[in-house]
Amino acid sequence: MIIHPLAKRYAKALWELAEERGQIEAVLQQLGVFEALFQSNQLFRWFLLTPAIGKREKIKIFKNLFATSVSSLCCNFLILLIKKGRQNYLPQLVFEIKRLYDVKQNRLRLKIILPVELDKEEQNQLEQRLKVFFHSDIRLDKTIDKSILGGIVIKIDDTVYDLSLRNQLNNLSRLLKPDKRVF
Repeated sequence: MIIHPLAKRYAKALWELAEERGQIEAVLQQLGVFEALFQSNQLFRWFLLTPAIGKREKIKIFKNLFATSVSSLCCNFLILLIKKGRQNYLPQLVFEIKRLYDVKQNRLRLKIILPVELDKEEQNQLEQRLKVFFHSDIRLDKTIDKSILGGIVIKIDDTVYDLSLRNQLNNLSRLLKPDKRVF
C-alpha cells in the first residue's frame, strides 16, 4: 500500500501521543475497528466521505455515536480528521500506525508468494531463515501463485525480492534475445 505523506504525518502524530500516554494497544485496537467499519460498511464510509453532510454535523453525529465507547485520544483524533477533511486517509493511517508498531516490536510483515502450499515443517524452516536474514520477528502473509513456477517472491512494504523461477527465466530470455540495435 502506498501511503500518502499526510497520512504518515497524522499517523506519526497519533503514534507519539499514544506512546506518551501509554495507549498504543488501545488506539491500535480502536482504529482497527474503525478501519474495518470503513472498509466493510458502505453507509459508514458514505457518512464519512460525503460532502452532502457538513463537517459540524458529522462531528456531532460522531460524538453522539462514539464518545462514550472510544478513548478520548482516538475519538478526538478521528474528529480532527473530520475537521481537516482527511477522513479518507483512515485506511492508510491505520496501516502506517500498524507499521510503526511493528517497527517498535522489531516485527516485520512479509507478503510471500509461493508456487505451492508448504507443509508445517517447511513453513517453520522458511520463517526461521527469514528471521535470521532480516534480523526481525517475522509475520508471513502467504499467497499461492502457480505461475511463478518455483522459488519465492517476497514483498516488504514497497520492496519486492523476486526469486521466482519465472523471473529467472524471463531474465535469461532477455539475455539470449539478439540485440536489434545496429552499431
